[in-house]
Amino acid sequence: PDSEFRRLASMAGIDHLVDLRWLPDYSTRGLFARRDVDPGDALLHVPEVLCIVEPVDLPAGMDGGPQQTWDVRLAERFLDEIAVGQFWHPYAELVPAPGTMAQPLQLPPSLLEELHHNTMAAAARKQQAALRHQCPGAVPDEDAGNEAYPTPMLWAVGLVRSRALEAGEGFYALVPFLDMANHSDTPNAMWSYSAGDNGRARGFHLHALMPINQGQQVTISYHENMDNRRKFAQYGFVTPGGNPYDRLPGFDKLQANRQYLLSKDRLWETLHLVGMDPSCPDAMPNAALATIRSLPLEEGELPLEEEAKSCRALRRALESLGQSEFKSPADVDIVLYEDIIGGNVAGDEVMLAVLAYRIERKALFGTASELLMAHETRLHEKWLVQQGHKDSKDEVVEAEGGSSQAAA
Repeated sequence: PDSEFRRLASMAGIDHLVDLRWLPDYSTRGLFARRDVDPGDALLHVPEVLCIVEPVDLPAGMDGGPQQTWDVRLAERFLDEIAVGQFWHPYAELVPAPGTMAQPLQLPPSLLEELHHNTMAAAARKQQAALRHQCPGAVPDEDAGNEAYPTPMLWAVGLVRSRALEAGEGFYALVPFLDMANHSDTPNAMWSYSAGDNGRARGFHLHALMPINQGQQVTISYHENMDNRRKFAQYGFVTPGGNPYDRLPGFDKLQANRQYLLSKDRLWETLHLVGMDPSCPDAMPNAALATIRSLPLEEGELPLEEEAKSCRALRRALESLGQSEFKSPADVDIVLYEDIIGGNVAGDEVMLAVLAYRIERKALFGTASELLMAHETRLHEKWLVQQGHKDSKDEVVEAEGGSSQAAA
């Protein structure tokens, strides 16, 4: 257990059934149960008076100067507190240090390019420009070198955006101790805020959702159904091994506009042929699940030739986007990631997080392209049979090269 976590909790009079510990792989720290607990057991209570609370909207007459958003105001207060505060000054040693967080907002231009995602990089540059306007001098100039990143303000805003919790309607707060809980898509605990009514103490509470064994990590859900893009933009991490909530970029409007539609029944046939069962989503690879949830599907059948053209157009659009953004293939990225882990190549946790993001994104693109190719080939085979070709599986050669068997 982290002795400073315990010391500060004792100093603040915090009763807690959790400790701060390193995860077994030493990738990060998190909260762990000090003893066995049952569902509903209180694990932690942080009184509001210990938190840094900021309203979303300033009271009338208090908004002079450049209009600052709540997260910037909360970040400024955090920086003030850690400079002189008896509690927050030592507590700041427990949060991620400057230069260890991978949120795009905090990344220098060279690392934004390493994301291999133009939209993500552009959004980060836009956020940096907005902060530059709100806090003149607190954010590096656009032409500043890597060594200028992150500034204390960028670091503080990154902490706020990734750790602040809602403190009732219209307020956000930095909540010590509770902010050390890691995210899980299947959490075993839940936090809540109480305004001091119904006999509950005012502040933030952490309760177990299920039995938790002594020494087991206590996790919460930051948000439900987060895709990797949001996870990385707000928190600087991704779900490894595919995220079922990911979506293919630009595909969301196709269903509404009824463009490039694919037959759901025929796609399901193709999935079965390649060994996947969409009726059992828990057994499907996450990247494949994200793919079929992105595609514009139509109940019933469509003309074979029309559907094949739609499938080809979707695949080519996806591959074109990947070619314009991806500066290296996924297998090269994986080798680089493993070399950094193994100490063979220089790199830090931020570069590893950037690599993880782009590896996952390329894996999604690759899976989608392969499934669309398999479906396109299957549609062409069906069309040949429809036209009277009896030995279609032997005859079909994809127009761009490669046999039907190889494509599948």
